[in-house]
Amino acid sequence: MKKTIEVLFGDDQLDVLTLNVFKNGHLLNLTNQVPNIAFNWTYKLDHTKTIEEARTGKYDVVVTDMQYTPNGKQGLEVIDIVSKLSPKPLLILCSNCDLKEEGISLDNSAVDYVAGVGGNFFHKFDSLIHILTEHFKQGRGYKLK
Repeated sequence: MKKTIEVLFGDDQLDVLTLNVFKNGHLLNLTNQVPNIAFNWTYKLDHTKTIEEARTGKYDVVVTDMQYTPNGKQGLEVIDIVSKLSPKPLLILCSNCDLKEEGISLDNSAVDYVAGVGGNFFHKFDSLIHILTEHFKQGRGYKLK
């Protein structure tokens, strides 16, 4: 029997086309790499809806974008609130913005991973899938509902 991981993904860029590419490409790679786990995804396009949904406490992983609007930093509010939840879900910032260039410094205890462009990754979703694959292949502490 597969273990199920509940994932909340907040990102204003998850329009129909992007979501299709994400589901049919990136998520397929994740499923192939970690076949013993089923990932159940919930998507929110607005940071306030992401926060509201995260507060339900049903998520093992919360992924948030930094910019829900052009030049916005709403992801910081999501990070601040979600990092204080108990139990705290695995928290991943998934953003194409350059944090240093934006003058953003993250508290190391707040965010578990940062997924972004750079190194071997040309898109933030590539980096996100790599992080999730490595995290769950190694069996790092996930809770089961």
